[in-house]
Amino acid sequence: MQRRRSARYWFGTLALGALLLMIFAASALSIWEVWTRHRAAEVRRSDTAFQEGPLRNPAWLLPDFARLPAVATLGSNGLRFVARPELQNVSYAAAFQSSNSNALVHVALDVVRARPEAETHFVCTLKPASYRAMTIAIDERTQDFGGSANYGTDGTSLGFERIRGRRLFSGGGNFIEPYRGLGEIVLYRLREACPDAPLPEVGTDWYLRETFR
Repeated sequence: MQRRRSARYWFGTLALGALLLMIFAASALSIWEVWTRHRAAEVRRSDTAFQEGPLRNPAWLLPDFARLPAVATLGSNGLRFVARPELQNVSYAAAFQSSNSNALVHVALDVVRARPEAETHFVCTLKPASYRAMTIAIDERTQDFGGSANYGTDGTSLGFERIRGRRLFSGGGNFIEPYRGLGEIVLYRLREACPDAPLPEVGTDWYLRETFR
């Protein structure tokens, strides 16, 4: 004859079951959080990697690229570049036209202010040696860059489109290397090419000091 289970037994069984269910749920949640963090990191790496094709990210820079001369007009060694400092009402878009490494490089620079709304266009030239030094730095530092999982939304958003022969490569990001350092190199060469343009000082991450006066 079976002994009747006591209320204490059933209470203990239910408590154990509830504990196991809580452990399972916590483990599943932990695994899900790890997976989502890993997935988000992979997306960020893909978004910021230097890769073949036109620029896709940061997407908010695409309107600035649309103002620049088309890639097909910039020769076999050209460059398009955009810098947009966060929380400032100004953006900078530049196109460098080059095919012959011994010829002057033609530069088109747009400086756009949102408030008050204004757009200033500059046409300049850059010495071939200066342009060559800039593009060598860009090519070397971006050649094997597979993107970064760590980047924020503050700082200056930078985008590059680099023409190498018949191929186009692009990449960009916000406040991450190598783009941040390369942006300073481009700024240095733009100040050399267009001394009359209202450009920030080198070393300021593209921020105009007058904005905060």
